[in-house]
Amino acid sequence: MLFHGTYRLAFGNALKRFLGGRYVHLWRTVKKALAAWIAVLARLALEGAADQNVRYEVLHNFVPFPNGEGPGNLIQGSDGNLYGTTEWGGSAGAGVIFRLTLPLPQVPGDCNQDGAADLSDAICLFGTLFLGDPARFPCGDGTPGHEANRSLLDWQPDGQVDISDGIGILLFPFTGGPRHPLAVPGQETSACAAITGCPSGPRCP
Repeated sequence: MLFHGTYRLAFGNALKRFLGGRYVHLWRTVKKALAAWIAVLARLALEGAADQNVRYEVLHNFVPFPNGEGPGNLIQGSDGNLYGTTEWGGSAGAGVIFRLTLPLPQVPGDCNQDGAADLSDAICLFGTLFLGDPARFPCGDGTPGHEANRSLLDWQPDGQVDISDGIGILLFPFTGGPRHPLAVPGQETSACAAITGCPSGPRCP
């Protein structure tokens, strides 16, 4: 082990001298990448030894170039957001994957995602807040504090989703107001509005 370690150190120093100081960063990056791959392979080997029934499948191969090597076209995911890659940046300077969240059409107040704002949305709002059923709101991370859910469900515009918004949804059909801040006048319960962080509404174009 001592001989192996000494040999590896001598090899590394010789390679640094050969490449020159300007390539030291490249050498360090290569070492980190190799160490990461060795750790992954070792983990896979251990897991495979522990369970002979484990099977691994390659989902996608990013070689040959240029697939995965440089920035490409933006791709729209099933959540409506745009995804892409950069050539530079990130912790290793090798690029990052980024997401652009787009405003998508939703009927303001449509908690249960049936394409309309009505009494069932008040029930949905109360159920999510107090009973955990539904388990989450339809936008963002599903919490009432998420900006997208506040935009969609804050019927009484006080900056939060709470019981007053459910009451506002209940009262609107009978009293005629107040309407949701993003609602289209005259089409308050059916017209779509652009809301960032929400999926596209089921009846929105």
